[in-house]
Amino acid sequence: MNIKDYKLKRPKDGYNNEKERAFAKWSNISDWEVLFKGQKIGNIWYTQSWGGEWGWDVDATKHLEYDKTKRFAFYALANHHHRECK
Repeated sequence: MNIKDYKLKRPKDGYNNEKERAFAKWSNISDWEVLFKGQKIGNIWYTQSWGGEWGWDVDATKHLEYDKTKRFAFYALANHHHRECK
């Protein structure tokens, strides 16, 4: 697995201008898309769950997990994708 093939990117909706970014920050929302070679494979978001502070999923419903940091969630999603794509 080459982790450099995986990237984090803000979604197109909700972060387009300063007002939207300020609202997301104020409301404690943080959403990210995870891309593999430019193609979206999943999402990472901030949450206040008992399971962890960062949730992640693959294809919106196939897999749902929580991790303590955004970086752990990113690596967990990338590892999951790598295992499933073999």
